[in-house]
Amino acid sequence: MELKIIFPGEARVKKNSMHKHEVYRDKKTGQIKLYGGDKIRPVIYLEPAYVEWAKLAIQAAVVFKSKHPEFGYPLSDKYNMRCLFYSNEDKIVDLSALYEGVQDVLAGNAGIKIKIPDYMYQIIMDDNTRFIGSHDGSRYIYLPSEQPRTEVTLTDFKW
Repeated sequence: MELKIIFPGEARVKKNSMHKHEVYRDKKTGQIKLYGGDKIRPVIYLEPAYVEWAKLAIQAAVVFKSKHPEFGYPLSDKYNMRCLFYSNEDKIVDLSALYEGVQDVLAGNAGIKIKIPDYMYQIIMDDNTRFIGSHDGSRYIYLPSEQPRTEVTLTDFKW
């Protein structure tokens, strides 16, 4: 089995995009505020660059699923995920951090608020090692004349 999907745009690192704030409940008034009181839970804000890339990737995933119903989603076997990150910017990036955003989109966990339910763009069951066994063949490719994109290929995992 081989599945190939292309996400348009410059892939963004999700890990560096997150800003975490703790939210608290005021003991006297019960109001929720950023500092002091009883802790409720952290709130994570994402950078606009990641959100815009994730929206494009989600749209590409929805279109892919509609054109390829033969795969039976979400995929639940173990796969090798090869990502070719094409960029027209010559920069240093953390390749392993780029995987996180791609895997989150494939697993339906992009973390952004949109009107599309997660199952509409979920391609794999989850992004843990039971479903993504390796990233063999992945590369960051600088091509100044090319349109930025991420080509993701899922193939059966081989030991």
